[in-house]
Amino acid sequence: LSGDGGAVGWTDVPLGASTTSFVADWTLAFDGLKGDATNYVSVRAVDRAGSTTTLVDAFSVLKDTGGPRLSILTPGTTFLSVLTALAGTAADAAGVSSVTVALQDSPPGGSWFTGTGFTSGVPVWLAASGTASWTFGGVPAWTEGGSYRVAARATDGLGNLSVANSTSDFTFDASTPTAAV
Repeated sequence: LSGDGGAVGWTDVPLGASTTSFVADWTLAFDGLKGDATNYVSVRAVDRAGSTTTLVDAFSVLKDTGGPRLSILTPGTTFLSVLTALAGTAADAAGVSSVTVALQDSPPGGSWFTGTGFTSGVPVWLAASGTASWTFGGVPAWTEGGSYRVAARATDGLGNLSVANSTSDFTFDASTPTAAV
C-alpha cells in the first residue's frame, strides 16, 4: 500500500504460507498523509513468483483536520455611513456547512449583540445565510459614532470549526459634514 504518489512508502501486508488471497482490514498511516488535502492510495500485489500488479490511485482519502478559511467582505472599510448587511466568503476542501457571525459594540471590551440588543458579555453566534458566499441581514440599528467589531466563523462538512475567526472593525458615521465660507 502506498499513499499520495509515493509520499508514504509501501506497507507490506504478509500472507500466510498456504494463503492465496488476502481479504481483511488493513491500516493506513494517517499521520503520514498530507493534511487538508486529498491523498490517493495505490495498491500493489506481489505473488510468490515475484510478479506484481499495481492499481495506481485505487482510492482516495481526504485528510481534513483544519477548519474552513473565512473572510469578511462587508464591512470592508473603517468608516461606514450605511450598513444593512454583512457579507463574506468561506472555503474548505470538505465543503462549508455553516457560517455564524457575532457583533460587538465598543470593542474590545464592549457587549455582544444577541439578535435584539448589545446585552451579552460573551459572543453570541448568529446564523448567516449561505456558505461559500454568505450574508447576514439581521444587523442592529447602528449608533451614530459607535465603534463595532464583526466576527465570523465557519464549520466545514466534517464538523471542523475555522481555526481563527475573521474580524472587521468599523465606526458608524452617518452624519453629514458641515462646511462654512
